[in-house]
Amino acid sequence: MLETIYFAFSTLKLRNSGTKSNPVLILGDYQRDLLHHTFEVGEEGIKEGTSNLLEIDVMGRELQIYYSLLRLGIRGTDAWSPEFVFVFGKKKVDAGLSFQPIGLLYFPIETLSGDAKEGVISLPLKRADLGGYYNTLSRILILVKNSKAEYAGTKSPIRLEVYLRDGVLLNYTFPAGQLENSNDVFFTILKTERVFYATEITAIKLFIEGTDQWTPESMWVMALDDMPDEFEAVVPLVTLQDWKSSGLGKLSTDPNKGEPVKLLYQAFT
Repeated sequence: MLETIYFAFSTLKLRNSGTKSNPVLILGDYQRDLLHHTFEVGEEGIKEGTSNLLEIDVMGRELQIYYSLLRLGIRGTDAWSPEFVFVFGKKKVDAGLSFQPIGLLYFPIETLSGDAKEGVISLPLKRADLGGYYNTLSRILILVKNSKAEYAGTKSPIRLEVYLRDGVLLNYTFPAGQLENSNDVFFTILKTERVFYATEITAIKLFIEGTDQWTPESMWVMALDDMPDEFEAVVPLVTLQDWKSSGLGKLSTDPNKGEPVKLLYQAFT
């Protein structure tokens, strides 16, 4: 059963893409809604070109893992243009807590709005499930959250590299200004130059290129499949729910503040 549901999304970096209306997440089966949750975004609303990570505590509600109906809606007439959406959960298993993908949305062609002249009231999400070594993969999902602590952000460039047996699959520098402030979130989905299998990945490293000290709160890196199936296969590569307890420590090119590179994943062959 699920204990927490996470709702990650990014908004297009275009004028008037943000909104002050509240997003609505609907999960259900063929007969009824099992979850119908409105996220209160407050007076500041959702700003264009930003990312957010919101949570729903569903402890004790005995919510299932799989859903036949997944929709993202909006409550209000102020239009919203999301770029990417990823819904996932933390489930309870015999060995503790584990990650569970639920749904995804890429570059929706329609805008969300309670005003029919501006958009549609809701959009379907593609169902997602855990993938494995057999899935042909073509995208990398990156989700990072800064802690709420004072001075938790950084102005230094942050870079993620994903390595295969025969070279570098991804060398990606986060856009400037995305993780400058406490509680900032960065979320994106990147198309890789070639398809790959999870078994080909040998290492994932995170770099900082400046003397700022930076310690994220959470970080997820996923590989996504390349097939137009009913379900989107999601292969977890890095699932650091609590960076502090991982023992990875602080990042900085200043040796008195931290280390310039952290090994997030390494394949054992």
